[in-house]
Amino acid sequence: TNLRASAAGEKEEWSVIYSSFGVIADKEGFADIARAFKNIAEVEKHHMTRFEYYADGIQNGTIFKKETPTSWRCTNCGYIHEGPEAPVNCPACAHTQGYFQELPEKY
Repeated sequence: TNLRASAAGEKEEWSVIYSSFGVIADKEGFADIARAFKNIAEVEKHHMTRFEYYADGIQNGTIFKKETPTSWRCTNCGYIHEGPEAPVNCPACAHTQGYFQELPEKY
């Protein structure tokens, strides 16, 4: 899938490309630049993890369905739905389930 291919690309970026750039910058005496490349590699690693998470969720059907009640927000209008599954269509704006995002806030 596109997400798996994207995850593989991100893995190469953090584990090979930016890591190598950081080593070279460090060897050449550019500690600040080496540190920046190390930090960029961490960002790319996060991207890889996120792409893998969503690819797994699509594969096993858990992107819009959870085992426990969850807060879902429509990214089009902001409507909040409480339940284990995002609605098929937003009751406020009628946008499809793909517009719903699980809210990370737990307040």
